[in-house]
Amino acid sequence: MSGAADIAFLLSSDRSGSNMVLRMLGAHSAICAPPTTHLFATFGPLAGRYDDVSTDAGWQTLQQDIAELLDAGLGEWRTRGALDGHTGERTLASALAHVHAEEARAAGKSTVIVKAHQAGRYADWLTARFPDARFIHLVRDPRDMALSWLDAKGLRGGVVRAARVWAEDQTGFEALTSRLGPHCIRVRYEDVLSAPEDVLQDLAHHLGREFEAGMLDFHRNVESRTMSGAVDAWRNLQKPLMAGNSGKFASRLDREQIAYIETVCSDGMARYGYARLSEGVDDFDALEMRLSAAEPWDKAAYAELSERERSAHGRLRDARERIIQSRPRPPLGEPR
Repeated sequence: MSGAADIAFLLSSDRSGSNMVLRMLGAHSAICAPPTTHLFATFGPLAGRYDDVSTDAGWQTLQQDIAELLDAGLGEWRTRGALDGHTGERTLASALAHVHAEEARAAGKSTVIVKAHQAGRYADWLTARFPDARFIHLVRDPRDMALSWLDAKGLRGGVVRAARVWAEDQTGFEALTSRLGPHCIRVRYEDVLSAPEDVLQDLAHHLGREFEAGMLDFHRNVESRTMSGAVDAWRNLQKPLMAGNSGKFASRLDREQIAYIETVCSDGMARYGYARLSEGVDDFDALEMRLSAAEPWDKAAYAELSERERSAHGRLRDARERIIQSRPRPPLGEPR
């Protein structure tokens, strides 16, 4: 890795408490937790299409793409991802490592932790390029995750999409973590709420650090307060841990929604210790059709977000789409 910082990755589905855990870890004096910008989620699946970064033109294009994503991100970084001081090999992995090392250096910290969104889609590249990295797999009850997704004004879709995302994510994460051995630790969101100090001690030790009491006061630091005001879905980052923020699905979701989630996510729920409430679904296809028909892709509540946040969401979507479209998949029979 270029630079002096160690890199670690947080594996988590959206609306599973990842930003809260990142802020807890980022409250440590040696751990930098930049706001999520989807750098790895965007570039990881495209890794095989960035072979040209060894050239001056390709390297400059990559630098511009990284800077565009950082500028479009929902949270503020101290740096803009400049590669001017990069002295390592010219590869996509080295560039991303350098960007995060620079952010850690700017924060005066020596470890940086990154949310690796949808990491199952680029697991081979991630483990090959970052063989010494530490990983944290954060999992949340998919029924509460789906409820949170449903409530999130900036996320499209509802229970159907959330359940599908959770199931796909966990399948990918499980395939990845099964080969990481001691390099990965798994925690449940519910355990973070019920025994935060115990969990944070485990996470800090996993990252080669000692627990610091300030990690429990994450909501008091400047980064948490800044982020909570920037994005509606991050507003709770300025509050202490809400110990009772689990199991709410039982009173908020209806019987069919719960049965649907439990069917789609049954394997992962059994693996991670989440007990089912329903006895199953007689006609799954019919249930999915009914729920999908009632689930809008764009939420009316999206209009309630500030113009600034809606603009930021749009810039980020546009930036990611442009980058992906600029790296088309090679025709069949040609190298990736």
